[in-house]
Amino acid sequence: MAWRSALALCCFGAICTTLWGDESLRYGVTRLPSPEQPVATPGDTVDTRRRSTSSGYNEPLGSGGDYRVDDGVVPSALFESRRAAYDLPSTDTPIAVFPGHQYVDRRMDEWFTNVYSVGCGLLGIDAVARAYYVMDQRIQWSGMETTFAAEGAITARYERRYGDVGVAVGSDFFFTQPFDRNMLDDPERRSYFGNYDYDTFEISQLYLEMQRGAFAVRVGKMITPFGRYYYPVDTNLQFDAPFIRTESIRRRETGVLFRYLGDVFTGDVALVNGCDDRDTNSSKALVARVGYDVEPFTAGISVKRQDGIGSEEQKQYNSHVGADAAWQRGRWTISGEVLYDEYGFSREFDPDSIFWGRSIYYRDVHRSDDTEITGLGWYVDCLYRGERWLLEANYGQFHPDTIGIPQHDQINHRGIVRVAYDITESLQVYNVLMIENRFADAQTGRTRRPWLEMVGLQYLF
Repeated sequence: MAWRSALALCCFGAICTTLWGDESLRYGVTRLPSPEQPVATPGDTVDTRRRSTSSGYNEPLGSGGDYRVDDGVVPSALFESRRAAYDLPSTDTPIAVFPGHQYVDRRMDEWFTNVYSVGCGLLGIDAVARAYYVMDQRIQWSGMETTFAAEGAITARYERRYGDVGVAVGSDFFFTQPFDRNMLDDPERRSYFGNYDYDTFEISQLYLEMQRGAFAVRVGKMITPFGRYYYPVDTNLQFDAPFIRTESIRRRETGVLFRYLGDVFTGDVALVNGCDDRDTNSSKALVARVGYDVEPFTAGISVKRQDGIGSEEQKQYNSHVGADAAWQRGRWTISGEVLYDEYGFSREFDPDSIFWGRSIYYRDVHRSDDTEITGLGWYVDCLYRGERWLLEANYGQFHPDTIGIPQHDQINHRGIVRVAYDITESLQVYNVLMIENRFADAQTGRTRRPWLEMVGLQYLF
């Protein structure tokens, strides 16, 4: 099969590179996150050394890229430009005071490989180009399950200090090759068309931020401030993630976020639309998290409350309460999340009439008027980052309410295995395998084949 051939070629390339590999790769080359962890809080202390940030991360660049840094010394010009911009003292405080948190900003030189002094401020900017082959047998009924794809992403942040106030602008821009329109068509399949309607260009994040001391406010489109996670993803579409992260928790929110970053405790409170993009009805969501952070352990409790997304009979519940925790030591990160979820239509609605994107797990259903459906989900993730290799194993379950719809009432089991190899400092090959349990009489009456495999290359600029 084609995917086996592609995987064999990639493995052969990795073996050859290992035998006569690039000796210029120094110890401490690690995979780092980018847009999913806002970088560099103006006002942070600066360490003159650039250390390996092996303490954790969330979604990589473009939800699928990685950055690398070395355990070497930050170039003096870069360090001087930072001190000129912020007048900050040097310190021996570890860089991972809040290890791996997607909402705790780090210093610019830790999260960006390309940092420039622009005017009286600093600009960090990085990019990734990615190509992969994916076979998703979960959607075999759609005719869209097997494809080659090309993606790219750019992430940037500019920050400047005005007295004791730091100001920043952050952004992520995704470039995604769209699906074609030749999809199998009938009333049921048509309700899934929105799942494959991706814009070629997407504003993933665009926000303004102001910080003074330990307090900050952010306005714009940002990562949903709910929970924390420490695993990589390798696509803009972010389908290679645990169930509660792909089906329950929204990727992005647009609104205003107030933050407190203490030495031990952190806090986020946000008033947002409640969905990834614009939500123009009168309903808005409140999202909050309280965290406890003392290396090597971190934990937090989060809540999102909203009466529903959408208008009138199309309104769907999207509220949840969750907890997250992680332990990090050396090259190992063990983390997990648990979630109590509320979802489903508040009024009776024909799922085949959905035109905005439909869950393949029958979450877009109605039980009774003004009554949400509830479920409990969790996952555990084990991640190892070596000098060249990245290995990840993830397993989780989701237990929905029993409402009399067999396809909905089944417990979902999802396991993910990820292997990545750094061929050079900038070029990486990766393979992802995701396996779930079979669903009988799923879409179009077929038994769902519960596995996905993806193999790809990505280049980091």
